[in-house]
Amino acid sequence: MNHKTASVEVREVLSFSPSRLAPGLQRLKATPRVEEACILSTCNRTEIYCVCKGLQGIRESLASFLSDFHETPEEGFLPSLYQHIGEQAPQHLFEVASGLDSMIVGESEILSQVREALQAAQQEGTAGPTLNSLFRHALQCGKRARNETEISQGGLSVASVAVELAKSIFGNLNGHRTMVLGAGETSELTLKHLVHSGVSAVVVANRSYERAVSLAERFQGSAVKFDAFPELLPKVDIVIASTSAPHFVCSKQAVAAAMRERKERPLLLIDIAVPRDIDPAVNELPDVFLYDIDDLEKVVQVNFKDRQKEIPKVQRIVREVAGEFNAWLRAREAAPLIVSLQDKAEGLRLAEVTRALGKLDGLPDGQRKAVEEMTRRLVAKLLADPLSAIRQFSGREDASYRLKIVRELLGLGTEDGDSSSPVAQDEGLSGDAAGTETKPDSNGNGEDVIATDEPS
Repeated sequence: MNHKTASVEVREVLSFSPSRLAPGLQRLKATPRVEEACILSTCNRTEIYCVCKGLQGIRESLASFLSDFHETPEEGFLPSLYQHIGEQAPQHLFEVASGLDSMIVGESEILSQVREALQAAQQEGTAGPTLNSLFRHALQCGKRARNETEISQGGLSVASVAVELAKSIFGNLNGHRTMVLGAGETSELTLKHLVHSGVSAVVVANRSYERAVSLAERFQGSAVKFDAFPELLPKVDIVIASTSAPHFVCSKQAVAAAMRERKERPLLLIDIAVPRDIDPAVNELPDVFLYDIDDLEKVVQVNFKDRQKEIPKVQRIVREVAGEFNAWLRAREAAPLIVSLQDKAEGLRLAEVTRALGKLDGLPDGQRKAVEEMTRRLVAKLLADPLSAIRQFSGREDASYRLKIVRELLGLGTEDGDSSSPVAQDEGLSGDAAGTETKPDSNGNGEDVIATDEPS
């Protein structure tokens, strides 16, 4: 789920706060047939990336995981879900990392968020070889998009758009006082834009007072303990809220009390947190202007025309990196088959050589070595064409089907002991809930790569 498919009210229900990400990954990894798992949760999206043992019923399992973990009924978010299967999954992640799928096209924060999602999965041991490679390719794609194109020209981000919104209310920010709730990365980016725009004073409030002091000092501002921020509401003009609290931290009552002291001076509150920090009922108060993250879309058009010209260039990079990853995936699928064929051939060679040499007692060592070398060369020549064909098959889109046939023809069985067709496994996914796009595409060995975007 992301900002395109769900409102902030829905997204905030299923977002994973930093403190809940680790238990979320462990619960997700414990879901039947989920072999690798990674969660990308930001203010605009929550996406679950999985490597699964078969596809039938997996979407329902993931939806149940979200419902159970967040203690919310599925009916509230199912229509907002979308999913990508097989080669569509990496394509989607590469578009995300490149900024093409962001609310603000080309924004820069998402690349570090993709990196942090991978690091969290690695730390919890839920990312295996496939997801490690997938996310590394995504980071490479994001870097190339920003280095080789001008998709990020203008420095737009959620933070900068929030400041642009403040400018649209006050005109010039010189002389205005600002308070930032939260001392995380988004808060720091917001402060950079505020200071550059000329605000006269900055106050930082955070649960960790030490972090608030550290951040405020970087911008010649002041820090206050978090519980004290309501006392400062009458003295500031702009409040930027970006904490990771699971509930409202700024109530209507607190703002109403501040407005009585402000004597009709307007107060702008910009809530860029998910879940939201500020009670929406604040908007009912006179002279109070509250905007949440969905409202920022109205300011996204800044520099968008220039960025639109760069989208085709970024799309070409996405296609290139997707091709590289899919080639890696198919080559990885072919490797076990190559090893199995070579092992079988070597086993047969050794058995026959042992049998032959047993009948040739007294054969000099030099002649025994000649027999060994002759059989090795014979096996190598016999395998040359089949191995070449297998490597060529691994580069084709129908590699899974072709390699399965080769394995059966050569009597190598199935690697996981399951001879059921990947296509048959996929049939159970067709035509499920609204908002879902499904395209089965097995990556072989009974595994399928799935990217499902869920509420953030």
